[in-house]
Amino acid sequence: MTISAAKSTNKPKIEDSLLPPKIMTASSMVASGSSYDVAAAAVNMTAKQLRKWNKHKDTKEFLERVISEKLDMGTNKLVNNWHKYCDELDKAALDEKTKPYAKREIIQLIHQIIKDNVLERNQTRKIEEIKDALLNNENSNGNNLINITEL
Repeated sequence: MTISAAKSTNKPKIEDSLLPPKIMTASSMVASGSSYDVAAAAVNMTAKQLRKWNKHKDTKEFLERVISEKLDMGTNKLVNNWHKYCDELDKAALDEKTKPYAKREIIQLIHQIIKDNVLERNQTRKIEEIKDALLNNENSNGNNLINITEL
């Protein structure tokens, strides 16, 4: 008596396979603003086929990572050119040709930028103080309560 394996003719489900590189490429294009039709055509498939991959267990996480990376790249570009933006605001605020209503808006924007930066630095400093206090309390093995309003 021999044991033979049953041959399966069922195709594996999309959800059970790995996310193929061409799906990653097309999904990245969709996340960047391309239509499903354009993204699918770029990898030689239909928009309907591409949409089926939205059911895949790794698609959501992959898209979140792609979007996060794109936001980080954009933020880095803005930060790297920050001094140029400040120079332009400064020129516009000091230019005699700038209309008074425009100067008011520019000055308000400059004020808001300064206020936000000072606030962020203060908050970062306070958070570091709270972290240090928590670590010191944890390391001392004491059951003391920490009043963060006094830090």
